[in-house]
Amino acid sequence: MTYVLRSLKRSDDIALVLRELLMTCVEESADNMTAMIVQFTNGEDYNRHGEFVPGPYFEGIEEFAKAWSENIAKYGLTKDEVLSKTQSISA
Repeated sequence: MTYVLRSLKRSDDIALVLRELLMTCVEESADNMTAMIVQFTNGEDYNRHGEFVPGPYFEGIEEFAKAWSENIAKYGLTKDEVLSKTQSISA
């Protein structure tokens, strides 16, 4: 807990703090790791209205590809636009 509190003083990005925590743990152990940080704030400044970050595209899973394409289309994006900025993963 001390590590997390110190890290949150340096950065308010909880995902980054969690990543640093897990990377520090993996230096010490090869065991499986699970961690969660719960922070109670109002969150007004975390998610900007209209912000959308699509997840990775998985090749070879037809149902996933259809749902993924429908999801990005809701935000006016095309598969080619998104994949030019990210990567796809083969199933």
